[in-house]
Amino acid sequence: MSTAEQSQSPHILITLPIYNEEDLLVQHVALIHAYCMQALQDVSWDILIADNGSTDTSSDICASLHARLPHILIYRNEIPGRGGALKQAWLLYNADVYVYMDIDLATDIQHLPLLISKILHEQYDIATGSRLIPGAHTRRSFFRTLCSLLYNQLPVFFFPSFPVKDAQCGFKSISKKIRNTLLLEAQDTGWFFDTELLIRAHRAGYHIAEFPVLWRDQRFAKRKSKVRIIETGLTNIKKLIQLRRAL
Repeated sequence: MSTAEQSQSPHILITLPIYNEEDLLVQHVALIHAYCMQALQDVSWDILIADNGSTDTSSDICASLHARLPHILIYRNEIPGRGGALKQAWLLYNADVYVYMDIDLATDIQHLPLLISKILHEQYDIATGSRLIPGAHTRRSFFRTLCSLLYNQLPVFFFPSFPVKDAQCGFKSISKKIRNTLLLEAQDTGWFFDTELLIRAHRAGYHIAEFPVLWRDQRFAKRKSKVRIIETGLTNIKKLIQLRRAL
């Protein structure tokens, strides 16, 4: 695609929120970059690495990737928290579709064009991958599957008409309209950010697409899950109560 064609085509911002991911950054950013070069030729795109307060060598690696690869942008928020990093990063950049995906590539990257198309061509306001609806395929421990099922019942308990089955899947896209309105209202700076944004969108009447994905647990010896399941669950119950009162 020529420079002129790129300037006229829709722009996609693909955000990778990270925290202490020095073991994954080089390999996985290269994989995502190579896939986008091949699969996203009809749109213009950038990959934004949003570092939320890493204390390892992630910042240095990000700077190296920015210098070495085209389409790589970097943003650092000194305060840890995925939600805060996503919100501040998205407010800094203009795009037609804002995507975020986990750096571990637990969700199969082959779903990326569909995630973009839901917003760009099917006129949804938010799109999210799901591990919990028919058609999804997951590879994870029984314990983590059970925790996910239980957690995703909580939003429905507090908001009975909430339609999303898997609010926490780290594979989402939003429209510019959501970025310019609801993103400014979202308060959470951590793991609850996804759920809050989806609930606010549903309550405001925006259109949400949820589609099944192939998802594999990508934890290994050097990369343990950063989610403390019990602590996160209790915190999210408190935040759901606060959000219900606020709305």
